[in-house]
Amino acid sequence: DVHDLNGDYTQSSDVYGERPVFAKRPPSSAETTGFTQADNVARDGSSFPMLYMFFDDISGRWHIAPEVGAVTYAGARSAIGWESLLPPVGGLWQLRESGGATGSRGVPTSRGARSVGSGNSGSSPPQFKDWPDLFVKAFERGTPSRTVVFGGEDISQTLDGLHVLAGDFGLLRESYGRRPTYRRAHRIRGGPASITAALYLFFEPRSGYWLVTSGSPFAAGPTPVGKELSDYFGRVVARSGPCWDIFLPQDIGAWEVFDFKELSNQELLERGTQVPDSHLTTVLAPAPWLRLHQLGLSDVPKKLYLSGFPKRTQMLSGVYELLPEARWNTRPAWQRVAPLTQSSGAPSVGGEYPKHLFFWPESGHWVIGADLHNARTAIARSAAGRWSAAS
Repeated sequence: DVHDLNGDYTQSSDVYGERPVFAKRPPSSAETTGFTQADNVARDGSSFPMLYMFFDDISGRWHIAPEVGAVTYAGARSAIGWESLLPPVGGLWQLRESGGATGSRGVPTSRGARSVGSGNSGSSPPQFKDWPDLFVKAFERGTPSRTVVFGGEDISQTLDGLHVLAGDFGLLRESYGRRPTYRRAHRIRGGPASITAALYLFFEPRSGYWLVTSGSPFAAGPTPVGKELSDYFGRVVARSGPCWDIFLPQDIGAWEVFDFKELSNQELLERGTQVPDSHLTTVLAPAPWLRLHQLGLSDVPKKLYLSGFPKRTQMLSGVYELLPEARWNTRPAWQRVAPLTQSSGAPSVGGEYPKHLFFWPESGHWVIGADLHNARTAIARSAAGRWSAAS
């Protein structure tokens, strides 16, 4: 993609040629604060190329260029379509041929700049050629799930506790690649560091891959152009794509995963136990059975009744009421209702400490303890690895 065209273009407030203008924004943004110039800078100091898709009412074409109205410096254009009120979806687009008024990487320069080899005002106009692989597709932003988990074809087919992708991926407030971003907490159950480390699930817009990596995309920033990306996002344990037309990761149909069992003897000798550090690596193996599932948290019971505890832990018995969603972790949480006294019928006081029922994503236990989301106060717990149990 020498013109840096791949990516998402969102409708802006600008209008040009009596049509809306669509802008390709940097990949990282806080939903609460929106775009800032700092989001436009990669870790190495390079800037993410800003591009605009607009309609030129002289030629009758939609263009993609570094400035609105800069037709001369467009990297791509649509077929002529005066009646088109929005960018043509599914129609044939034309790609600018290399050479002419482009920058050092083939990226069109801004209107106010003159690049080497761009010629003077009398130079020949840019040449375009039909490019069937270039397409524009419109899609709506879906509502991201609070928590997603990897499993088999069905969510009940949970991953083994030592699988690198086992665990809850919780939705983050910030997005990357203009799509939802998730984080799996550090896990405390055995296995090498590559399996127990925190993981990030996000969309990388330059390559079009959904990735699961050990490094935070927010710390990395936009991926630089034409540079080695080894260790840019830390270790890469899974990917899917390219798939620019998918907004929610649970809609992905095929994943590739790093699996030692799939490596050749030569690759094992060269790599050892080291997980790849490039999202373009060739050692990820297809996992056609693997799916990403959203947890069904819409029909969570408002009350739970717990009983049958032995004498020492009978204080855990009783009714547990669902807490507000703001107090959940990756899954719902409940708090025990204080029992009523026999004499007055009022809630008992004194000696009654709060009890909470919550999920501990680092191990997959459901826990009953005094402090919410503090597994160290656990008095009772379920078996580990209960990833398929939404409540």
